[in-house]
Amino acid sequence: MIGAVAPVSPASAATVYVSRTSASPSPPYAAWDTAAHDIQDAVEVANSGDTVLVAPGQYDLTNQVAITNAIVLRSSMGASQTFLNVALGDYGLWVSNSAAVIDGFTMQGPASGSDAAGVFLVGGTVQNCAFTNFWLIRQGASVCMTGGILSNSMVTYNRFDSGSGVYCSGGGLITGCQILGSATVGGSHATGVYLVDSQLTNSAIVGIRGAREMSDGPALYASNSIIEGCSITHHINELSGAGAYLDSCLMDRCLVAYNNCATDVSGDGGGGIFETNSIVRDSLIVSNACSEGVPEPIATYGGGVYMAGGALVNCTITGNSAQDCGPAFGAGIYVQSGGITNCILYSNYDTGCSNAEDEWFNAGPGIFDHCCTTPDPGGVGNITQDPQFVGLAAGVVQPWMAGAADLDGNPRTLNDTVDLGAYESQSSQTQSAAQSVAILGPRWRADGFAFSFLAQRNHAYSIQYTYSLAPARWQALTNFSGDGTMLNVTNQNLSISSCFYRVVAQ
Repeated sequence: MIGAVAPVSPASAATVYVSRTSASPSPPYAAWDTAAHDIQDAVEVANSGDTVLVAPGQYDLTNQVAITNAIVLRSSMGASQTFLNVALGDYGLWVSNSAAVIDGFTMQGPASGSDAAGVFLVGGTVQNCAFTNFWLIRQGASVCMTGGILSNSMVTYNRFDSGSGVYCSGGGLITGCQILGSATVGGSHATGVYLVDSQLTNSAIVGIRGAREMSDGPALYASNSIIEGCSITHHINELSGAGAYLDSCLMDRCLVAYNNCATDVSGDGGGGIFETNSIVRDSLIVSNACSEGVPEPIATYGGGVYMAGGALVNCTITGNSAQDCGPAFGAGIYVQSGGITNCILYSNYDTGCSNAEDEWFNAGPGIFDHCCTTPDPGGVGNITQDPQFVGLAAGVVQPWMAGAADLDGNPRTLNDTVDLGAYESQSSQTQSAAQSVAILGPRWRADGFAFSFLAQRNHAYSIQYTYSLAPARWQALTNFSGDGTMLNVTNQNLSISSCFYRVVAQ
C-alpha cells in the first residue's frame, strides 16, 4: 500500500475574523458580524493555513496567546489602528510554529514599569509591527527570538534594569527595523539589541543619551553574529563600546556615529565600537567620543574604535574624540592587537586639555597597511597626506571584494583597484581638489538643522539626506550651481530624530 498526506491547499484555507464590535460572536467566526471579540478565541479555532483577520481597535491581552499552528495573524488596517495591550507579567504572544506570521499590530505595555513583554518567537515571522512602552527588565522585553524573523518593525524601548529591547539568538534575523531608545529610568545595564549567533541587517539603532551614571549598556551587543547595512547612533554607555560591543562578529557597510563611552574606569573605551576578534569593513565611524565620566582624570582609550584582535578593513574613521586630561590613547582608534587595512584615519582629536590631533595609538601588536593616517604608523603602503575625502585608489585588493559593495552600495573595486576608506569613487579618474567639500557645522537652529560649505564656481552640487544608510535611500534636499560663495543649507522638515546628509559634487 502506498500512502500519501495531502498538503493544505490555498482553497482549503479559511479566514477567521476578530472584531470588538461584532453583533453575534460565534464559532467558527467566519464573517465580520459573527467575529470573535477576543484574539485568543479566534486563534483556538484556526487551523494551519488559515488567516486570523483582526479589525481596528484596542485588544487587552490578559492571558498569553499561544500560536502553535502555521497561521497568519494579521490586522485589517495596520499597526496604526490595531493595538494589543499586554496586561500580564509575561509575553503577550508566544509563537512556536516556524511558518506562523504576525503582521500589522502595535503591542504596548503598561504605563509604568512592569515585567509585561511583547512577543516570544521560537521560529515564525513578525512583520510591520510596532512595540512600545516595554521596560527592559528581561532580555527581549519587546521581542525575544530563538530563531525566526523580525522584519520592517519599530521597537521603542524604555531602558531599565539589565534587559534588552530585542534579544535574538539561534540563527534569527532582524531586518529593516528601527530600534529606538526612549528613556532611561534609574541605573541601567540594558541594551537596545542583544544578538547571539544571528543576523542584523538594514536596520537603525538610535540609542539613549542622558546622564552617564544612568547607563552602562551598549546600543548593540553582538556575539558570533553578522551586522550589515545598519546605522548605530546617539547612545551613551558608562562602560566599553557605547555604540556596539562586538565579539567574534562581522560588521559590514555600517554607520556608527554620535555615541559616547562616558567611562569612569581607566582602561575602558570604544566610543563607537569595542571589538574583540571581529572584522569591521566598509564602514563609517564618525563623531563618537570617549570621555571621562568622573571629575578625576582617568585614561580614555579609542574615541572611535577600541580593537582587541580582529581587523578594520576599508573603514573611514574621522571626527571622533577622546578626552585627554587622563590622558587619552587614540581619539580615532586604540589598538591592543589586530590589523588595519585600506582605512582612512584622519581629523580625530583629543579634547579637554591638549585639543591635539590623535588618530591612533598602537599598544601592539597592531599592523597598519595601505592606510591614510598621520603620523606614519609603519607597515606597507601607508600614506600621510590629507585625504580630503576624495577617491584615493591606494588600497590593496582582497578576495572578499569580488562582487562586494561599498557603504553606498556601489562596487567595492573599479578597474582592479580599491579606494581607501568606506566609499569607492565611481569615476576612473581621481576627483580634483576643487570637487572636495569641507562642511561647516552641522548645528541645530531655531529654524531647523543647518550646515554650510564653500560652493566652488562652475560646479554643480546636490544636497542629499537619508534616515537610513542602507543603499539607494538617499533623497535630494536641493540642487544648485556653485558661485564661489559660502552656501548655508537648512532642513526644516525632519520627521525623525536621526538624519544623515551628504554633498555630491559634480
